[in-house]
Amino acid sequence: GTIERNPETKQVVITGKLTVTNTTTIKITELPIGVYLDQYKGHLNKLEDEEFIKDYESSSTEDGFDFTVTVPRTTTALPIEELYKKFKLIARDTENFTLWGIDGTLKRMQSAEEVITEFANWRKSMFDIRRQKLIDIAKADIEWASERIRFIKFYLDNTVLFKNTGKKDLISLLISHEFTEYERLLAMSIWNLTKDKISELEKELSGLKDDLAILEKDTAAKMYIRELKALANNLTGF
Repeated sequence: GTIERNPETKQVVITGKLTVTNTTTIKITELPIGVYLDQYKGHLNKLEDEEFIKDYESSSTEDGFDFTVTVPRTTTALPIEELYKKFKLIARDTENFTLWGIDGTLKRMQSAEEVITEFANWRKSMFDIRRQKLIDIAKADIEWASERIRFIKFYLDNTVLFKNTGKKDLISLLISHEFTEYERLLAMSIWNLTKDKISELEKELSGLKDDLAILEKDTAAKMYIRELKALANNLTGF
C-alpha cells in the first residue's frame, strides 16, 4: 500500500493493497494502518451479507494479511477506485502535533519537522549544560591533583614539622602556605605521601589537563551528534 500526505491540507491518505486476479477473484494483501484482522473479517462478513462478495478465505499470519475474495462479475466490473472504497482500503487521518512544550505548556506545532527542531534545540541546550558541568568537574579534579602533589612535596620537605605539630597548628601551617583542602590533605594515608605517588599524580594531572582541553574545544552540537551516532550504531544491533 501507500502512505501519502497532502502538502496543502496536511491530511495523510493511507491505502491498502487490492489486486483483481480474474473476473471472480480479488486478492487483498495490505490493510490501512490501524485496521486489525478480526475487524476486517467483520467488514467482509458484512459485504457477504450484502451479496457484494460471495465468500472469502483468509491466509493471514503475523507477518501479513492475505485474503482471497470470491466475488460476482458485477463486483470486478466496478472501477478500481470504487473497489478500494467498498473494501474500506482507504483511510484518512490528520496529523495533530499538540504537545507539551519545553516550558511545560501545551503547544500546537505544524509538522513533525517542527517538533524535531524544537526538541533538538532544547536537547542541545542540555548538552551545553552538561559540557560546562564536565568542565567544572575537570577543573576541580585538576586543582585537587595539583594540591595533593604540592602537599606531598611540602610534607616530604617538612616531615619533622608534621611529626611534632598538633592538628590545629598543622591546619594553620597549611593555610599559611595557601593549601585550601587541608582537611582532606591531612586525612591522606601515609602510603600516599611518597615520591612514587607524586609521579602517579603528575601522570593523572597531565591526563586531566588533556581532557579539559578537549572539553573546552568541544561544542554542544558536536556532543549531540556523537551521541546520536552512538545510538544509531547500537540500534543496528537489534
